[in-house]
Amino acid sequence: MEDTELKEVIVKLGGSLITHKDKPMSVNVKSLKRAVSMLKIANTRYFLVHGGGSFGHFMALRFNLSSTSKTTSIEGISETKAVMQELNSWVLRILVNEGFRPYTIPPQFLFKSWNLVRSLMERGLTPLSYGDVIWDRGFRIISGDEIIKEAAKILKPKMVIFAMRAPGILENVEDENSLIKDLKEKKLPSFKPAQYDVTGGIRRKIEIAFEIAKLGIDVIFVKGDSEELAKAIKGLPFRGTVVKGCRDLE
Repeated sequence: MEDTELKEVIVKLGGSLITHKDKPMSVNVKSLKRAVSMLKIANTRYFLVHGGGSFGHFMALRFNLSSTSKTTSIEGISETKAVMQELNSWVLRILVNEGFRPYTIPPQFLFKSWNLVRSLMERGLTPLSYGDVIWDRGFRIISGDEIIKEAAKILKPKMVIFAMRAPGILENVEDENSLIKDLKEKKLPSFKPAQYDVTGGIRRKIEIAFEIAKLGIDVIFVKGDSEELAKAIKGLPFRGTVVKGCRDLE
């Protein structure tokens, strides 16, 4: 049965969904538009975050930037911020064209602005942030996944969704029929690292999903440019992966 109550949902638009990760600085406009169109559901407020894909990850790899260590590459810092703002502009424009009223909050200021995020959502705007280089007693990358984790703690949404290129978490990344429907912490598949990924890849996303689930929040991995995304938000049966929210998750 479709869930019609007002709900707040955090959605991460994955970099592999909204860009062509094998082609530097290339937006996957078709997938991005399709994903945004799937979000147009009544009685739903969103906090959106998008990944870096072939923009941020490629540039960070080029200049040896990471989320686990500080960087001193001034050129790398500026170049990465420039391409992430370019990608964010694409996301903003497509959101506007699809009828949303987005409001970007740069990640440098986000962690002091959770009251602003809440106020924007209550006023019908859609707060939007993204992975980027930030100052944190030295420059480092903050991933979109890290933002998602902190947002879940503060906003306590109905659900958190990772909108992906894949249909969910796969036991075998080469076989879409190997979908794991219910993901348990003690049964993790093995993953190959992506060509461009400086923030931990799919394994780090799963670790964050388990952390969020322990807050009692369902976490969903689903193909973002398909109707499965809309079904998941509506509370209908969908094809994807679920990490069930449970404060005593084993």
